[in-house]
Amino acid sequence: MIKNHKKPLMATLIFFVIVLCHGTGIANSQNHFTAGQRAYDLGNYVSAAKEMQLAAQAGHSEAQFFLGGLYEFGVGVEQNYQTTLSWWKKAAKQNHSMAQNNLGVFYLEGHGVSQNFEEAVQWFKQAALNSLPLAQFNLARMYANGLGVSQDGAKAAEWFEKSATQGYMKAQLFLGEMYDQGQDVEKNPEAALHWYRRAANQGHPTAQNNIGVMYHTGRGVSQSFEKAEIWFRRAAERGHAMAQFNLGLILLKGNGITKNNQHAYAWFNLSLLGGTSPAAKYLQQLEEDMNSVQIEKAKQLMKTLRQRIHQELPDPHTIRSGPGAL
Repeated sequence: MIKNHKKPLMATLIFFVIVLCHGTGIANSQNHFTAGQRAYDLGNYVSAAKEMQLAAQAGHSEAQFFLGGLYEFGVGVEQNYQTTLSWWKKAAKQNHSMAQNNLGVFYLEGHGVSQNFEEAVQWFKQAALNSLPLAQFNLARMYANGLGVSQDGAKAAEWFEKSATQGYMKAQLFLGEMYDQGQDVEKNPEAALHWYRRAANQGHPTAQNNIGVMYHTGRGVSQSFEKAEIWFRRAAERGHAMAQFNLGLILLKGNGITKNNQHAYAWFNLSLLGGTSPAAKYLQQLEEDMNSVQIEKAKQLMKTLRQRIHQELPDPHTIRSGPGAL
């Protein structure tokens, strides 16, 4: 009888040893990952890469993703897109949604691989199905532009809405524009305003400008020049050249608000610097109507505004310019 009990007991001991070793490996990989993060935050990038390498080799998906990023930009290691792809693919196999999305970007743009839109779509789709809003947005763009898939506006709108519902600002703007213009969806000013507001409340200047246009024209809302000025000003103060032009125009014309040539002059100047060429015509008109003292004051105001806007200007990579001139 004793003989019959020895094998199950040994099997049980082996089982516990395996579980304990596996648990220790997970703990060690997390320790290396944490140490890597700490070293990175302190600017010790070589140490960060070494710690991330140890964690990644132990199967830590977040470390694999992080290490791929270090190789992408050559931080603490020599830049190597192939190594980036290798680590991101390991993370992606563990269902790391950002790794899946970034692989899609690499195939879309041809970084370290031959450009392949179909492959990009597959990676974006995996991440999108994992509910990553950025990937849902990217997949929507692929459907909207017919890249790697047949162009399908309805599917584009579907994925834009999934992303927008999760709070992704660019998707909210795109969806607002689709409803505003009736592009691949039924034209719906109220729905457009809803999505513009969602993006505008997160600080997107194009959405803020577009709301200003809607209030100025009374499209989807009761016309209000005062509210139009508020929204144009919000966008203008975030460096949006078209909003600066629109704000200058209503200040020049005094449509429902107090006319102010000096402020109009300052905003037209900023708009022109931002590439809005029609502002030049209005600047010429103002210079004919204003005296030298007024012009000098307007130029000083412009300099003050420009300095403040430059200090507060958001990351240009997060901004998408769009339609919205009055």
